[in-house]
Amino acid sequence: GKLDRTRMGTDMHLRLERRTFRLDEATSRTRLVALILAKRASRGGGNAAHGKPWDLLSSDLWVRVAQLCPITHQPVWMACPFADWLVIAAKSFREQVLRAESAAAEFRAQQVREGVAECDFDDEELARRLVAEKFGLKDVESKFGCLGDRNYNAFGLFSAGMRWRSQAKQLGCMREGWPKNRSQFVGFEGGFMSDDNPDIHSHCFCTLDGLFSVDWDVDSASEHRNGFHLRPKGPVEFVQSAASIQASLQKMLESEECKDDQVRAQLVRGAEARAAELHSDEGTANREDLHAFDAFEDAQWGWGSLFVRPPVPPQTRGEVLDRFGTIKEHLKALEGLITEADNDPADFRLLVAFDN
Repeated sequence: GKLDRTRMGTDMHLRLERRTFRLDEATSRTRLVALILAKRASRGGGNAAHGKPWDLLSSDLWVRVAQLCPITHQPVWMACPFADWLVIAAKSFREQVLRAESAAAEFRAQQVREGVAECDFDDEELARRLVAEKFGLKDVESKFGCLGDRNYNAFGLFSAGMRWRSQAKQLGCMREGWPKNRSQFVGFEGGFMSDDNPDIHSHCFCTLDGLFSVDWDVDSASEHRNGFHLRPKGPVEFVQSAASIQASLQKMLESEECKDDQVRAQLVRGAEARAAELHSDEGTANREDLHAFDAFEDAQWGWGSLFVRPPVPPQTRGEVLDRFGTIKEHLKALEGLITEADNDPADFRLLVAFDN
């Protein structure tokens, strides 16, 4: 989602990333060294007493070592702000990203020549538009329908810290924080504000296969069929530190609203769950901890949902998220678009955050 500076309030922002794989340098280098030693061993007498490493084994054995050395690949996440990049093969995607980065670099160089010292958010967005125009690319946001609309009641489906007065529970496919291996700055706006922008908060993310697995016809307060089994794993980063979590907890425990022992115990469990997330690659798996985590987030932001919740009529997740009833169709069409192109929804990741 693009930042609209003309409106006040909280907005939801999205960044879509795509996973590609590159050759692991360590394993490929090991295989190459073994083949070089095999060639050198074929020229010598094969006598280890010579003190040469290729003389330790025969040429045939060095070739065998090379054959047995596995060639592995490392995952790399790249920004995917254009709908056209959803349906191309991984190799073509990498090529197009490099081509777009080159075009953005040309734009930045031009900005410098014209006296613009640094590229701010508006310039990044302009660079993205120029890239889109140059290569005939369409924004990916249209494929998500109303997902990024300003809808306070729906925010809680994505971030536990954005529940406001809604009864909606965070989708199980969502993970708090931002992944450490997220895409880096590429010279053009990738569907998000910069990582160090102080106005963004409540970071969370999911993979598209997790989002596609959610049943939108289930009650928004339910935990069933919420994509929890596809919740992302791996190291994450949080805006908060362990010390700030403890400071926030202490502040809440000292407040007049936290005299109830049950509430206090829930806040403590929530703080422990958040602190555990800082050091876990798996995320909090215990559902009770997740409940406490939700409560801690609400209390931390001062929205008081621990104590008083106004009665609201039951709503399905789809009804909470989409007043026009099209979210299921949009996501179904997006899933079909990706799978029909022989791409895997698990290779796409949606990063979410909110601005003040």
